[in-house]
Amino acid sequence: MANVSSYGELCTVCITTLREGCQSTFGKILPHHQRYQDFVTSKDNGCYICAWLWEKHKPPPLTQKYNKDYKYEITYHKLNREDVSFNIQCDWAAPVELHVNISRGYQEQHVHNMAYPWCDLSLDIGSDQSLDKIKYWIESCQRDHQSCRFIRSGRTPFFPARIIDVSRAGSGVVSLRNREEVIIRHLRRSVLDTSDCRLAQCPPYWTLSHRWGVPGKVKQLLQATESELHEGFYLDEISPTFRDASLLVHRLGYKHIWIDSLCIFQDSTSDWHRAVDTMAEIYQHSFCNISAISSSVDPESTGLLGRRKLDTRLLYPFEADLQFPDDSGCVRICNSSIWDDDVEGAPLNKRGWVVQERFLAGRRLHFTENQIYWECSDSVRCESDYLASLHTLRRRQSRPPIGWGYRFPMLEMAGMKLSTAIRLPQQTYDLFTNKHWSAIVSNYTSCKLTKESDRLVAISGIAKIFQNFNGDTYLAGLWKNRLHFYLGWTVVKHQGRRNFFAPSWSWASMTGDSMEFGQTKQDVYSLIRLLDARIPSDRDMTRSTFVAELEITCKLCRFERRNDKELIIENHGTGYSRVFSVDNSPFDVFQYQKGACIPISWWKDSDTSTSSVKFLLLVKCVSDEPRQFVRRKWLEANLIAKVLRRGARRNSVEREQYVLEILEMMFERIGCVVLNLPMDRYPNEQQEIMNNMEDSQIILV
Repeated sequence: MANVSSYGELCTVCITTLREGCQSTFGKILPHHQRYQDFVTSKDNGCYICAWLWEKHKPPPLTQKYNKDYKYEITYHKLNREDVSFNIQCDWAAPVELHVNISRGYQEQHVHNMAYPWCDLSLDIGSDQSLDKIKYWIESCQRDHQSCRFIRSGRTPFFPARIIDVSRAGSGVVSLRNREEVIIRHLRRSVLDTSDCRLAQCPPYWTLSHRWGVPGKVKQLLQATESELHEGFYLDEISPTFRDASLLVHRLGYKHIWIDSLCIFQDSTSDWHRAVDTMAEIYQHSFCNISAISSSVDPESTGLLGRRKLDTRLLYPFEADLQFPDDSGCVRICNSSIWDDDVEGAPLNKRGWVVQERFLAGRRLHFTENQIYWECSDSVRCESDYLASLHTLRRRQSRPPIGWGYRFPMLEMAGMKLSTAIRLPQQTYDLFTNKHWSAIVSNYTSCKLTKESDRLVAISGIAKIFQNFNGDTYLAGLWKNRLHFYLGWTVVKHQGRRNFFAPSWSWASMTGDSMEFGQTKQDVYSLIRLLDARIPSDRDMTRSTFVAELEITCKLCRFERRNDKELIIENHGTGYSRVFSVDNSPFDVFQYQKGACIPISWWKDSDTSTSSVKFLLLVKCVSDEPRQFVRRKWLEANLIAKVLRRGARRNSVEREQYVLEILEMMFERIGCVVLNLPMDRYPNEQQEIMNNMEDSQIILV
C-alpha cells in the first residue's frame, strides 16, 4: 500500500549526507554508504534515496555473492545551492549518477495540498486510468496547443503504402492493409484514384518506435507472408510490444498503426528504399508515436503494459526534516534525474533510427518501466504529473528544457514561419541550422546502428525537414552555405574508426564516437571556395563504395608532426613555416606523420583575446600508405567508369593518364586542428597564411 504521508523515509546516512551536502563547498566529494550490505539494507528498509539509487544501479550477478574484495563506493558532492549528485562506482557495472534537488524553506502545506496523489495512481501501466490520462493529453494538445496546430497545418495529406488495421484487435486479430483499400473504406466510395493521397483526406494512424531484438523472432512482412498478413493474424503470434501497441491504439479509438517490420517488405531492397524515401512523411504525419522504452531491454518477452517497477510513492517528491542547526524547517526533496533516467538514457533512445523517429513525430508517448510520458511540441507530461516541477527546476538551474533537442527545432521553425510571411535573410536560416543541426548530429553520432551502412540514410528524414526550411543544399551530412564550418567536425573522445559508407570529409565516415562541430557562437569566416559538389542519390549512400566529391579552391600547405604535441605547417611557395601546439586539438583517428593541410575557417574570440584558424589535415589518394590502397582502387574504378560513361578518352593509355592526373588532385580528410594565435599577431599571420599563398584546386573524397 502506498505511503499516505507527505514525509519520506530516509536512513541516517542519507540525512547526514543531505544536510552536510547543503552546507559543504561546491564540488567537494564526500562519502555515502561505505559498505555495500549497508546500502542494500537501507534500501530494503525503505530509504527513498537509497531506493532511487538502487533503481539506477546494477547489482552483482546473481550467480556470485557480494564479497569484500569487490570494489564499491558511493560518494556525493554539491552541484549548486539546491542540488546534490550521488555517484556509485563498482567493479561489476558502469558508474551511475543520481541528481537530487533539495528545496529549503518549502512550505509544508504545498505538499499536503497535493492530496497524496501517489495513493490514487494505479499500480499498472495501461490501466483504464492510464488510458484516461492519455486521452486527456491528446484532447489538450488538439484544443490548446497553438504550436502543435501550426506545425501540423498546411501539410499535404499523406498515408503510408501499407498499414496495420487494428479495428479487430479487441477480438485478438489484426490485418495488413494497403493504402488504397484503407482510403476507399475511409471515404466509403466505390471509385477513387488512390494513387495520389492528396485527392482525399487520409485517416489518422499511429507509429511505433521499438528495438527489434533477434530479427528471426520478429514477425515480418515477406513476399511469402504477404497474403497471410492480409487475411489477418492473431495478436499472440506477434511480439508483446506489437501486441500491446495494437491493443492500445484500438482501446483509444483509432484503427491504424504503422510498424516497420510489418509494413515494409524485409526481403525487398527496392521496397526498403521506397520506404526510406518517405520516412520523413511517415513519422511527420503520424497522429502519435509510441516509444516502446520499457520493452527495449528484452523485446522478445516484454511489452508496453504491466506493473510499475517502482513503488508509486517513489515517483513523487517528498518532505524531510534534515535537522539543520538553524531549525529552518522541512525541505522538499525530488529526483531530478527521473526524465533522463526513464527516457533520455533508455536503450531505445540510444538507437540511431529512433533519433529521427522522435524528431519527426509531433506527438510521442514514452512507455517506460515506471510510468507513461507525453511529449509534444508544446509540453511534456507524465502520469505522476511531476514534470512541472522539473521544468521549474531546470529554469532555475539555467538548464535546457526537457526534450529540448527534439522539440525546440520544430518549434523555432514554426515560430519563424508564423512571425513573418516573407522569407528572412539567408544568414538567419544558416545560423538556425548551425545551432540545431550541430546538436542533432552530436546526439545522433553517439547512438548505435545495427547496419553502419544506414549512417546517412537514418538521418535523411531530418535533413529533408531542414532543407525545406533553410533552402540550403545538403551534402552528405553537411550544408553548402557554411561548408567551411561543417567540414571542421571533430571526434569528441578520439575513439572512432573509419568506415567506407561515406566520404572522408563527412562526419558519417566515422563510427563509434560522438561528433561535434566546435565554435557556433562567434562568426566563423570561410577560407575556402566550393566549385562543385558531386553527391550521389540517397539510394547510393548505402553502398560500401560510396564516393562523393567536393571540388574546392583553397590554400594548400603541408604538415608534419614534430611530436605528439607539436605540428609544423609550411608552404614551400611562400616559405611560410610555423610550429603550432595542438594540445587542445588532437588528431582524429589516423595518426599520419605528414601530409597536406588547408586552412578552412577562422574566428576571433574576444573572451580569450585570441584568433583561431582551423586546418583540415589531408592525405593524397595516391599515397603509398597501405591503408589507402583499397580506397584508391575504388576511386580509380569510379573514375574509369565515369570516363567510359562520357565516351571520352577511349584510348586505354590516355584514360589511365587522365585518371592519374585526377587522382593527384584528390585528397582524403584525416583530421583537423585548431591553431590559436594572440589577437595582436593575427592580422600578420592571416596575411601570411592567406594572401601570400597561391590558390590550389583540389578534390576532397
